[in-house]
Amino acid sequence: MNRRDLLAAMGAGMAGLSGCSGLLGGDGMPEETLTPVEVPPTETPDGTRPPVGGGDPCETDDGPYDPDHPPVYDLPSASSWFDDVGCPTFEWAAKTVCHHTSDIAEEDVVLVGMEDRALVQEDAGKAVSFVLVNRGDGPVRTQPATWSVLQRDDAGTWESVAGGEPGCTRTIYSEEYHWWRVGVRTSVPSGAVNVTGLRVDLEPGIYAFAVPVLRADRPDFVCVAPFSVRRVEPTGLTPETPVSDPTIVEQPAAGRGTATHAPNVSSER
Repeated sequence: MNRRDLLAAMGAGMAGLSGCSGLLGGDGMPEETLTPVEVPPTETPDGTRPPVGGGDPCETDDGPYDPDHPPVYDLPSASSWFDDVGCPTFEWAAKTVCHHTSDIAEEDVVLVGMEDRALVQEDAGKAVSFVLVNRGDGPVRTQPATWSVLQRDDAGTWESVAGGEPGCTRTIYSEEYHWWRVGVRTSVPSGAVNVTGLRVDLEPGIYAFAVPVLRADRPDFVCVAPFSVRRVEPTGLTPETPVSDPTIVEQPAAGRGTATHAPNVSSER
């Protein structure tokens, strides 16, 4: 059995486990690890769970497409204050392409964060968006619902705090893209076949959004983009007023986050 058949068999078997969800493991799975890029990856017996192989194609015939086209060949660089954050690694993946540590001009497939922070006030918040862009000659695939949010603590440890359920597979052809719009303490609808909308409830801190990239003729990998959550205190606004132009009162710090519809918490290092 070759590596791809083995990964497909692993994914099919794990999909049947009760409570199994997300890119980075789920209930009933052994503790798994991630390491910052500057530290050699820690080998574990089972590794982190890959996405489920062979998923049905996502329905695209009847749905609208979001025309918000990213600058495919002139994507923005990550903010410089992410330079020391480091990039997580995944044992099952051939590599991790991080927006803030990789040379995105040289990578054919990249995930780019279009905003670098989400501002929250009590139970109200803002959204951040990420776009996966394929600039290669051939198509790649992703499972839009198999996303993960990782949190980084002061020691550089990455931990999975939220994740989606494995679902359909979408093919992204050359110069095409897929959006994830992530509401932090706010709901974001999908609205289009090339957009995945989701909500996560996160505390102030430094996070990374991760999605799998599947290839037919080469090993699978993971694309990652960092973002932060910051608490704000708008002046003279009621709790019902949308957060805009606020004063930041809390910088990113270690904390916990939860997903309202996709519980998936495992220990990563």
